Amino acid sequence: MMVSQRLTLSPRLTLQQKLTPQQIQYLKLLQLPIQELEQQINTEIEENPFLEIAENTFDSASTQEQTQDNKDDSDFHLDLPIADNIGIDFKDFDESKDPFEFYRKIWEEDEIMLKKQKFEYSEDDEENEPFQIKAPSTLFNDLISQFRLHNLSEEEYILGEQILGNIDPDGYLRTDLAEIVDDTNAIIAEINLKREEEYKSQFNPNNPATNFIISLDAQHRVSKVVSDGNKKIQYLEPVTLADAERVLSIIQSLDPPGVGSRNLQECLLAQAKSFPEEAKGRNVAIIILSEGYEKFSKKHFEQLKKQLKITEDELKEAIDFIKRLNPKPGYPDIPTETNVIIPDFIVDKDPETGELRVTLNDGTIPTLKINKLYEQMRKDAQIKNEKEAKEWMKQKYEQAKFIIQALSQRKKSMLKIMTAIVARQKDFFYYGKSALKPMIYKNIADDTGLDIATVCRIVNNKFVQTEFGIFELKYFFSESLPSENGEEVSTKVIKEKIKEIIENEPKDRPFSDEQIVDELNKLGYKVARRTVAKYREQMKIPIARLRKEL
Repeated sequence: MMVSQRLTLSPRLTLQQKLTPQQIQYLKLLQLPIQELEQQINTEIEENPFLEIAENTFDSASTQEQTQDNKDDSDFHLDLPIADNIGIDFKDFDESKDPFEFYRKIWEEDEIMLKKQKFEYSEDDEENEPFQIKAPSTLFNDLISQFRLHNLSEEEYILGEQILGNIDPDGYLRTDLAEIVDDTNAIIAEINLKREEEYKSQFNPNNPATNFIISLDAQHRVSKVVSDGNKKIQYLEPVTLADAERVLSIIQSLDPPGVGSRNLQECLLAQAKSFPEEAKGRNVAIIILSEGYEKFSKKHFEQLKKQLKITEDELKEAIDFIKRLNPKPGYPDIPTETNVIIPDFIVDKDPETGELRVTLNDGTIPTLKINKLYEQMRKDAQIKNEKEAKEWMKQKYEQAKFIIQALSQRKKSMLKIMTAIVARQKDFFYYGKSALKPMIYKNIADDTGLDIATVCRIVNNKFVQTEFGIFELKYFFSESLPSENGEEVSTKVIKEKIKEIIENEPKDRPFSDEQIVDELNKLGYKVARRTVAKYREQMKIPIARLRKEL
């Protein structure tokens, strides 16, 4: 039975919500932390001539007045007198003769001012020479300079550079040596081919005798005993895996010791061997790392003592020695810029009343206003009905108005959310981490009247400075667990208590997860063993056996 199919058209009504470009831009502004917001504002000023920084923009008093004046975002009014404080008398201009004379004089005045600034000279300029900063050294550069001091063959130098180039910043070689050998032999083949071409170029191609030059393979075999005058091709020999192991052992002896190791055992062993033999615990440590590493890594100390026939004091000395070794012998490349956290908010106490104060840390954010000169140009373009200029100026003007309004609204929304967080976490700002309460995004959304998505955007990548340190806003949000008296306790408080219990446990008899549950019960927290295990793993704390110390 054949089933017939037909294509039909039918109307369907659907409702979709789409964001306007301005709404998308506003949401992006909400997400930006203080440093990125400052960069974004500078970009907007560069791209939009209608925007400029207001005078005394970093004066706190004027900033507060500006904020007070802009309370109603819908009532947006700009008083824009013509070209105040520019220093030009505009009464002499006749616009009917040359409508651009007004702006030409403005630009000429700007050029004169720039030239004056450029050629102004101060005696202090001679002393203000730029400070020379030395380029930071890298792990590769340090190792390659040491490696080249060894008396090795050309093939070994090439192989060594390939090995060094594959060492990670933490000092480990994670690339298989066989792959490095293959890459090195490919480089050697290219070098040999290049030398053959250079050798061939020495002969006259018009000479018939060049047709009887022996093959390159045969030439390679007899190159060590046969030469054409003093000219001979210096062929490089392919390297082997044994060559790579030998060169790697040289690299592992460089400073820092243990660099180029392929695993932790090899790294610690190389470092231990670099110490003098009379170092306390060194010899037993080398035996442990080479013969009993598996039992040592699992902290089976009793089995280790029996296997190696050593006393507990010798084992303790060896373990203390191994603890002083560096598990990551390399070092990351020094960044050109240091990442510094600048808090978006500051919460402190009023010295007189003791009440908490919430401040937006926007001292570096400039206050924006509409450029008066371009506002006048926009009005002139409307009067003269210059279509293209009129459309361009209208677009830039509307965008400038939106940026000013959006920044004002962003400030209000951020202060509203931070104030709500402080109200719910009041005890934290007075007493510290132990007073943290459970709180979710919906709580703040209900308190502020904003939707959860807006709360998330504002909280993300924002920091607050308190008397207990700088915290990410996400830190104040956590789930809850019931306590003995029925109150809800933040899961982060439970994690802090678990961490404190483990820090204060007997080092030779660390607590199991069941014992940690008992300790939490003594403090009034009812927590299941699997919950303790989950939180311990989240904090990357090992099990009791691996925390044991002698």
